[in-house]
Amino acid sequence: MRVLVIGTGISGLAMDEDWQWALGVCLGGTIHGFEEFFPGMVASGRAVHVPSPGRL
Repeated sequence: MRVLVIGTGISGLAMDEDWQWALGVCLGGTIHGFEEFFPGMVASGRAVHVPSPGRL
């Protein structure tokens, strides 16, 4: 794999508790995606690209 696009996002936040959940989904999803795929991409020895657009 040479390109991995990690794009997580949600909509419709209204309460303070929602923001903590949203941060867990958006930031946590991005972190877990990097942890899962990035080491193998780097180990391939080829140039890799990982754009990670963030949105709430």
